[in-house]
Parts: sequence; structure tokens; C-alpha cells
Amino acid sequence: MNKNNKSKLNMIRFIPMIIMLISFIFFTINYKNISISDILSFTPENHLLAGGIIILIYAVKSISMFVSLSILYVSVGIIFPVYEALTINFIGIIVSMILPYFIGRLSGKGLFYKVAEKYPKIYKINDIEKDSEWRFIFIIKFIGIIPNEISSLTFGILNINFTSYMIASILAKTPAMIVTTLIGSNINEPGSLGFIASIIMSIIILIIVLRIYIKCKDNFK
Repeated sequence: MNKNNKSKLNMIRFIPMIIMLISFIFFTINYKNISISDILSFTPENHLLAGGIIILIYAVKSISMFVSLSILYVSVGIIFPVYEALTINFIGIIVSMILPYFIGRLSGKGLFYKVAEKYPKIYKINDIEKDSEWRFIFIIKFIGIIPNEISSLTFGILNINFTSYMIASILAKTPAMIVTTLIGSNINEPGSLGFIASIIMSIIILIIVLRIYIKCKDNFK
């Protein structure tokens, strides 16, 4: 391959990252303070169509960071019956993990240092051993010390094993997703057993996160 073709190929590899950057800037400027009520007003009454739009929002969120996962979890819990809500949010987690990972993987390692300029704690990811890869991914995703999209992007850039990445990420994100979705499902009945149980589980997860963070914080200094 001649230098000209190689240069063109390198430029093509950066297109997904450029799209991600443009999306981030656009949604940060125009949808910075999006709320649960905004999601609810934007979602149609038809559940099939609404589910498709929610998954699309997850996809856009994964390359723009314009809304938090918690807002999506609660919104979906309000809109849909609980089992449908859990299914949609689970699919949403998968979508939000896959897109930034493959953008990072396609764009290459050269972007690692650019990302690390803004999030220097990411340098720690580059030091992990293969035998602790799964555990490290789980901790990063469970604690949430690095924004979800940024950590996914970085794992892709570092060419972390995709299967390990997805399994650890899903296991890390699912407990909080279930609890937050249940809060949304019971938000109109704050005195109900379901709502109270969801709050208690949220507190338990928060305590676990804090304990893991305290135990691992030396690795993030």
C-alpha cells in the first residue's frame, strides 16, 4: 500500500471519532439539561415506536453523552410496564456499550493520549494485566469513576477483548439499571413496597460502590 492510500485509510478511520466529537458538541450546546419530563414528552404513546425511539436515544447518548443513564432508566420505567422497561433498558445498555467501544477500536491507539489529556485517570487502564482485565473493567463500569462513554471508547482504543469487555460491563451496569428502572415504575406510588424496596437497594448499591472505590482509590490517584 502506497503512502497516499495509507493516509486516506487513516483519515477514514478517524471519521467515527469526528462524528462522535461533533455529536458531543452539538448535544452539549442544545440538550445540556435534558430531563425526565423531556424524555417523556418526546416519546410517542405507541409502545413499539416508543421502544425504538428509546433505543435510538441510547445509541445517540453513547456517542454524545447528552443525557445520563439514570434519567433514561427512570424514564423508561415510567413509560413502560416493568418487564418491558427492564428489557428495553437492558438492550439500551448493550447498545451504549458497543458503539463507543468500536469507535475507539477503529480509530486506533493514537487517540488514547488525546482522551487521557482530559481524563488522566484513564492512564491506569493501560497498565492492567490480562489476568485482571475482566475484574478491572467491572470495577470501572460499576463505580462509574470515568464517564461510561469515555471508558468504553478507551477500552476499544486499547483493543481490550470484546467478550470480556461486554460481559463485565453488562454485569456491572445491570444492578443499578434494575433498581433505577423499578424506581421509575413505582415513582407515582412513593409509599408502595416496590418504591421503598428500590430506594433501599439503591442505598445498598451506593454503599457497595463507595466501599469498592475506597478500596481501589489508590489506583486512581
